[in-house]
Amino acid sequence: RIKTGVMKDGTLMAREVSADFNTGAYSDIGPVVARNGGSAMSGPYKIPHVRIDSRAVWTNVVPAGALRGFGVPQAVWAYETQMDRIAEELCLDPVEFRRKNLLRDDDLFATGEKLADIHYDELLERAAAAVNWSSSDARWLNQDGAPARQSGLRRGKGLALVIKATITPSTSVAALKLNEDGSLNVLTSSVELGQGAKTVLAQIAAQAMQSPLARVSVSNPDTDLTPYDQQTSSSRTTYSMGGAIGKAAADLKRQLAEYAAELLEVSVADLLLEEGRVTVRGSPSRSLTYGEIALRSNQGNLIGRGAFSTRGGLDLETGQGIGSVHWHQGAIGCEVEVDVETGKIKVLQLAPVVFAGRVVNPRLCELQLEGCAVFGFGQALFEEMTYGDHGQLVNPNLGDYNIPSFEDIPWMERKIFTASARPYCHRSWRLSAMRSTTQSACAFTIFLSRLKRYCGDSGKHDYVYGGLGVISTAERNLFVRFLTYVRNDRYSASRRQ
Repeated sequence: RIKTGVMKDGTLMAREVSADFNTGAYSDIGPVVARNGGSAMSGPYKIPHVRIDSRAVWTNVVPAGALRGFGVPQAVWAYETQMDRIAEELCLDPVEFRRKNLLRDDDLFATGEKLADIHYDELLERAAAAVNWSSSDARWLNQDGAPARQSGLRRGKGLALVIKATITPSTSVAALKLNEDGSLNVLTSSVELGQGAKTVLAQIAAQAMQSPLARVSVSNPDTDLTPYDQQTSSSRTTYSMGGAIGKAAADLKRQLAEYAAELLEVSVADLLLEEGRVTVRGSPSRSLTYGEIALRSNQGNLIGRGAFSTRGGLDLETGQGIGSVHWHQGAIGCEVEVDVETGKIKVLQLAPVVFAGRVVNPRLCELQLEGCAVFGFGQALFEEMTYGDHGQLVNPNLGDYNIPSFEDIPWMERKIFTASARPYCHRSWRLSAMRSTTQSACAFTIFLSRLKRYCGDSGKHDYVYGGLGVISTAERNLFVRFLTYVRNDRYSASRRQ
């Protein structure tokens, strides 16, 4: 349940949240879900007074696990749907209402921490521009652009903003092994799940060591052999393990310089490390390859070690502290058309936008953005776990639990916003995946929530939110019957202009 106090001019003043997360029959990761969702409930908005109570609740259903930004999609759907409702009640454009209240650099977040490197103004602007948002988009329109009343088609747009933490504090440890043939092995316990971790970590190691990418390989994790990593989750691998690899590379380069100085009979300060070689400044002919140094060092191979840790965390009672070493930022816009006679939903376009800091691999980042937007699209329009009266899952197969197919995927304009106030270093790297999942689900559910209100289900001002199920599977199955009895004359053009 979310209660928000707002001035007549649209300035947010207070928010009170009471959130219960269904964790199923066992705690498992439920407390973390409640923490993540609770810390996100104030949203990317400047609200002077905030109180949030977030709880994980045992129930008699399947235990809830960790899935794509867990806790945050539920929170974002709730507060962004309410933001649209407030804008409607105050006769404000939803985009302008959001812009008026956005967090910016040096603002205090609900957790009490001062924020930096915040880019919500740019993200909102880009998402709105991508779907050609105008003030009339706060209303429902017919296909020809006229206000919707009697036509069988409704066309509208939705926008959502997301703020998401990465696990804080956390630790990653890496080792770089230089072999006698000059090749490099990156030893980590980060797991390649298809997200491109091996590719990105190899790039980071190659750049840090000034070695050809083709000479770098990344190990599979083996907890008996590879160094410690806290977990492969929370969009932290590039940032945390990348930082550990950077430190391991610095340690390995120090060893290379010391052995090369001895072999070349110069001081360490006179050496340059570049393109897989150690060269004497001003004397390019005097150089050794990394492999030659490893061979002549009589060490078998050289190993650099590095660890990267973040500090912070929230007090579980007060919710105050450092909620995230950096906050993930994103926005999304969508345009959707609904046939109110048949219930058919057609997604016309989807425009996810993320702030990604310095992008290590643009193509992988773009693909993550696309794939995760589709994942959220599935959460909003296709997927739901349905339980019987006694907690029995009644759709435990892909025949009843539907996911999007390639034919369902809408046209998508991907926008990766990369500007950063930070210098080029691993601390300016970000990942984009989970934000896009959250944004996509929330933009669609905001759209569908508006559909229910504008088509005749006005509901109460003080909503009790039930997760992402604003339109549940059962409701979708009965959508045609529901819309058959819609009173189109409930649309009030004057309120939504």
